[in-house]
Amino acid sequence: MSIRINLKGVNAGGLEAIPSGEYLATVFEMEQEVGEKSNQPYLAVTFKLQGGDYDKRQLWTNLSLQPQALWRMKQFLTCLGYTEEDLDREDFDIDPREICGKPLILVVGPPDAGYTVNKVNGFKPAEDDNAPTELTPTTQTAPPPSSKPGLQTAKAGKPTRW
Repeated sequence: MSIRINLKGVNAGGLEAIPSGEYLATVFEMEQEVGEKSNQPYLAVTFKLQGGDYDKRQLWTNLSLQPQALWRMKQFLTCLGYTEEDLDREDFDIDPREICGKPLILVVGPPDAGYTVNKVNGFKPAEDDNAPTELTPTTQTAPPPSSKPGLQTAKAGKPTRW
């Protein structure tokens, strides 16, 4: 039995980088993973862009859970609406089910050498008066994280094992 597929006009090279800039996005998925080389935990985060020419385009970043890198995690969570009081508690836990679907602004830069996917350089709150209401080119992320069996995952609008 044959399967008919129309590949006319399909780019075999995969995703191309988008222009550097600030983009309105939502958190689409979070997975807790362990680095293959470092054997250290991190969160692999998938974002979905909202509006403009790149509507629904996905970008990825990793947020290390190591003490020296927690400043970036704090920046990310602050942009999602968590307060200093929330984040300064010793018993602070994040629930990816609450985070997935939340909006924020991604500061996007060009891809790292050897990659075609943009790098997420930073985050800004979506409620900020200066936040773009649609995509505005001006920065690009690491390659998408691989899924590993048994790791916790949350997706916007989907059940999770967290």
